[in-house]
This record gives sequence, C-alpha cells and structure tokens, in this order.
Amino acid sequence: MFWLALNALALESRLPDVDPLLVGRSRELNDLADLLGSPGGMVTLVGGVDCGKTAVVHAVAHVLRARKSILSLYVDCSGCQVAVALL
Repeated sequence: MFWLALNALALESRLPDVDPLLVGRSRELNDLADLLGSPGGMVTLVGGVDCGKTAVVHAVAHVLRARKSILSLYVDCSGCQVAVALL
C-alpha cells in the first residue's frame, strides 16, 4: 500500500504547468472542479483541434490538487497508439 501511495505521488508531480495563455477562466475552472469533485462527477470536453481542451484539463487538475479534495493523477498518453479490432 505504501508503494502505491509513493507511485501516486510521483504521477501527481508530473502534472504539466497551467498554460499562461489561459486567463480569466477561474470561475469556469472552479465550476468544473466542483463537478469532478462531486460523487460520480464526470465532465466531457468537446471542441476542435487546438481550441484549448488540454489546457483546461491541466488547469482543472491544478485546482483539484490545490483543494486536496481528490487525488489527481497525470499520465501522458501522447505517444500511445490505439488499435481497434472490428469483429
């Protein structure tokens, strides 16, 4: 159990910095953090390429980390490939 806690802390520390271009959205970020922090909370972000979805996710993760209400973990999947098999 101790090992899992250490690994969780190591993953949490990898959280990317908040995008400095994401300004004036503290109310929206807190609203999203409230939704995610509630029981069964789930949020889906939808938007075009380069509209800022990932920047919002990183910023909300920082809000949740600061609140210490839930453990926020970051796993970089940018180099992952997904294979889909059609049956």
